[in-house]
Order: sequence, then C-alpha cells, then structure tokens
Amino acid sequence: MTTPPPGQREIVVVTTGRMPGPPLDRAAAFASRFAGAVPTALLVPSYAANQQLRAAALPAALEFVRPGRLEGVRKWNRLRKRRPALIYCVGGWFRNVVPAILARPFTGSKVVADFDEVMSHWPSKKRWLYRLLERLVIPRLDGLAVVSAAMEAWAIEVGADPDRIIRVPFAADTRAIADIASRANPPVPDRTSVAIGYLGSLTPHYDFWFLRDALETVRSRWPDAVLHLVGDGAARTAFEQQAKARGLHDSIRFHGFLTLPFPGIPEPPEQAVLCLAQCDALLFPIRDTEINRLRCPQKSYVYLATGTPIVTCAVGEVPGACEDFAQYFDMADRSSLVAALEAAMREAPERRELRREFSVGLHSWEVRSRDCWAQLSRGIFSLPS
Repeated sequence: MTTPPPGQREIVVVTTGRMPGPPLDRAAAFASRFAGAVPTALLVPSYAANQQLRAAALPAALEFVRPGRLEGVRKWNRLRKRRPALIYCVGGWFRNVVPAILARPFTGSKVVADFDEVMSHWPSKKRWLYRLLERLVIPRLDGLAVVSAAMEAWAIEVGADPDRIIRVPFAADTRAIADIASRANPPVPDRTSVAIGYLGSLTPHYDFWFLRDALETVRSRWPDAVLHLVGDGAARTAFEQQAKARGLHDSIRFHGFLTLPFPGIPEPPEQAVLCLAQCDALLFPIRDTEINRLRCPQKSYVYLATGTPIVTCAVGEVPGACEDFAQYFDMADRSSLVAALEAAMREAPERRELRREFSVGLHSWEVRSRDCWAQLSRGIFSLPS
C-alpha cells in the first residue's frame, strides 16, 4: 500500500478486534461504502481471522498492523505517515481514538469517532478513566457517530457539538439472514408446547438471567415449552447450575455460539439462523436502565431478519427498531409475558415474510452505511453524497 501525497482526499477507517462481529462488521461495511466515492483504506489488527476481511472490505484497500500493547502506537505511526483527510475510528478508545487524536497535529486530518457503547457507564474498574477521556476528547472531535437518541443527548452533555453528531444505529447482515430463514420450516402450532429462542452472550451484565424466570412462567402455560439458547460465555456454568436447581435444565437446549452471517463471508453458516427461524417466538428481555437506553438493540435486527415473532420490552431504541413487528411485555409482570407470547403465536404465517422484508429494508448494512455516508458528507466532511 503506497502512501498518498499529503492533502489527498483519503479516508482511513480504523478499528480493532477480531472478526466476526462488531465493530469489524461496521467498519468493513462503512469502508466499502466510503470507497465508492473517495479513496478509502481500512486499518485493522493482523489477526489471522481478519484476513477474511479482504472480501468484506472491497473496494476499500486493506492495511494491517501487529496487535498487542503497542497496537495504538503502530496505528499512530501509520496515520502520521499516510496523512489522510479523514480518520474514522470505529470503537476502541486506546487503540483507535487516542492514536488518531495524537496523530492529528502531524496530519491535519479530521477525526470522527464511532461508538456503540458509553464505556464510563459500564461496570468496569476503568470507568473513571473512560469518563476522563470522554470529557477531554469528545469536545475536540470533528465528528461523533452515535447509535441512539439517548447517546446523542449524553454526547451533547459531555461537550460534543450538536452539529457534529451523526446518529447511525448498528445493523446486521439482514439480507443473508433472511435468505437462509426463508428456507426454514415454520413450526406447527401446539397447545402444550412452545419453542422459544434466545440469542446472546452469556456474560453477567446482560439480561439473560431473566430467562430462568421466563421459562418457569412459560411452562405454567405451555408445560412442554423448550428454550433454545444460542450463545455462550463466562456465566454459562452458573446459569446451567441454577437451571438444574430449579428443575428447568431438561427444558433448555444449549447450542453454544453459532456463527451468524456478517459482511464479506460469501456462504454464511446456517445453523444459528435456522435454529432461530424454526422457533415459535424469540425472546429479547431488556431492562429499562440507562445503559440499555444508550445502546443500540442489534439483537432485534437479527431477530427481525429471521421472520420469527419477537417478544421484547419497550425500552430505548427497541420500539423504533421493531415497530409493530414485535409483542411487548413488562419484565416485572409475568402475566404480560404469557399474553405477549400468546399474541405472537396467533400471528398469521405471512407476517414472517413481511418481518424479513422490513428488516432488510431498514436494518441492513447497506442501508446503515448509506445513511452514515450521507450524514458524513453533508455535516462533517465536505464530500459529494
């Protein structure tokens, strides 16, 4: 990869981590869209898994840096040498945003940070450090991409220029998911049984613990109910032990992590999609907390793309993402969960296809990257939209 002449109108999209999954899917999708108008490079760590990004990043160029403790320093050095007009950082305070800000005196680049979480709100020992970074850096950014209305309000509170904020929610590879789901055999209605699906990481700070209470409630109405749990994580062992203690273990099917589609993989694995698409309903419990109001409900995009009826909570961005393609319940009211599931199971079969079409039309990476480019070109970087 050659270094462009100083001042060339080039965008470098910087991200971190391993694929698949955010933030790499977001970075790859946006880099591809940017490259349609302006020379664009995608700068990522050189993990073996990231080599697959070659398909995802085209027509953007790819450049790799060695990961590790000095990853941020190596990115700073690459950016300093390239001198792009715009540096677009997808997540990663220490490995992306800080190097970009420190490179700016040498490059004259505009710096845009793209966040899907507010790290100072997470249960972490580093919250104080993230809070300090937010107060120091966010007012100095040339642009800030956020994923929710609540995050936009938070950004303004910590000093972001309202005219420099763009709101671009996350997305999913909804077209690939919908194509696979359309080949699934829909469930046959049963008065005593219901198959419920859940997709998620089994880590302590998520709301999957509610699944134990939910399954007990559901079995009081459908004695042969089964929960298909697609996910894994540090809390799985504790969850299994508690499920056994409450007599629920035989009603749970643990599928582990099943790779879902993401940009750049030509033939995405089908297991996870088919598992979710063959359920009677998909459960998305989400508590009304500040963290959940700030976040983007990416899980709902995957659920919508399967076509399966969704049972969730009217919290944060969820109602706007699902509209009337979901049934809503109150986590504090178990009877509302049963009512929502009953309503979901009464849905007309053709609603599954309508739900998939809705997801592809509204929550695909193509749509999100197009929206991001339109806002970026108008409000932050003077480029043709």
